[in-house]
Amino acid sequence: MTANGPWETHLGQPIVIAIRPTNGYEVEYQLREHAAHHGDTAWLHPAITAYRDELGSLAKGMLDAIGAVGLSKPRTYGEAHLLRPLTHLIHGPVRHLIIDDVNLLHAEVLSEVHEACLISHTQLWLIVDVANPVVGHRNTRARELFDWLDDACHIETQQTAMNWWQHRTTSHPHCHPPEPTWWHQPLDHTQPLPAGCPDHRNELGSGHIECLLAWTRRGLTAGHLAPGIARRRLTEYQDHPATTAIDTWALRAAGRDFYTPGTDALRRTHASAETLTLEDVTPDGTTITADGTQHTVTPEMRPAVARLRTSRRLAGCLDHEPMFGMFDQVPGLNPRRR
Repeated sequence: MTANGPWETHLGQPIVIAIRPTNGYEVEYQLREHAAHHGDTAWLHPAITAYRDELGSLAKGMLDAIGAVGLSKPRTYGEAHLLRPLTHLIHGPVRHLIIDDVNLLHAEVLSEVHEACLISHTQLWLIVDVANPVVGHRNTRARELFDWLDDACHIETQQTAMNWWQHRTTSHPHCHPPEPTWWHQPLDHTQPLPAGCPDHRNELGSGHIECLLAWTRRGLTAGHLAPGIARRRLTEYQDHPATTAIDTWALRAAGRDFYTPGTDALRRTHASAETLTLEDVTPDGTTITADGTQHTVTPEMRPAVARLRTSRRLAGCLDHEPMFGMFDQVPGLNPRRR
């Protein structure tokens, strides 16, 4: 842990920020303001409808929080796993995930989130109301939650955590997000797109999509942006006349669908793409081996290929199993794992 906070050393433990009802709202407001200065941070407010769908609801919320809002309206139902957000955490820039109102969640669900953060080397922050009473045997859920927090987490006071975030150095000082009103105004297709900042300019010579995605996360963290509004803006970028093929691939890779952009990229790389297995594709998506020959994937297509391969691996697929599949489903075949 550094002098200003745990930014350089991955603790491996969730950091619990203990707040009390007397000033809990003010603490969360200030923390959101500090966290919104960083494009590598995602803020998640759990929207729980039922215990049996708690993990699915949290997975959708995580995708929105990290900026994977997609280019079209997502399905109304979720999946009872964190494979999609975990894939984005592994390949994306998010290194800090903050969850508020943790008292709403079950310990089993938080354990799943913790595991995902460990795999992706993401620091998990949990905001907990420590004044929540745990009385007798009727409040088993709360008791199990606080037992898990005591066993698995590193608990800090709100003053210490606030000091860390207040003094944290911004990793992209030249990336300045637009005013909140910009998101609600239609994108003028007769005007050029905003240029990418030097901090996000990549090896392909373009960085404005990376800036847009960072602005999305920062707006969602600050609380002045909704996922649907962000999705509309990303769609407007995709339809802009100045958007290049490189930009389009970056937007598709950052969406919720891994299968379509990943398989499209493989088909464009080699005609025998549908026969590829996981061992034929490198984890970073740079090369594939087809018909005994190694082929290089075009740089703008590599993120889509890498995400598809990772999603298959996280689903438990082995090296000899096909790339063309969504998690544990292979088109035309019955699922082999339950």
